[in-house]
Amino acid sequence: DSPTEPAHIHVVRVAAEGQLIWSHFLPGAVNRFQFPQLPLQAEPGGTDLPRGEMQISIYSLLLDGRFEFEDFNFRDLNRIKSMSWSYAVFRRP
Repeated sequence: DSPTEPAHIHVVRVAAEGQLIWSHFLPGAVNRFQFPQLPLQAEPGGTDLPRGEMQISIYSLLLDGRFEFEDFNFRDLNRIKSMSWSYAVFRRP
C-alpha cells in the first residue's frame, strides 16, 4: 500500500438522543486531544446533560487544494477530496 495523505482537519461531535451537545474542529496534524469537562448544565438555567447513551463521531477530512487551519471558513469544507470517520457509543452514568 502507498502512504496516505494526512487529513487537513478533524471535526469532533458529541450527541445524545439525536441532539448535538458539543462540536470542535482540530488541525489535521492532531492525533489526540483532551476531551473537555462538559458542564452539568449546558447554560445558566439549562438542563443537565442527559444520562445514558451518548455518541461521539470524528470526521477526518482531506480537502482539495491549499488549506490553512488558522484561516478557514465553511466554504473550504465544500472542497472535500476524501473523508474517513469513526463512531463510538458511550454511557454517562
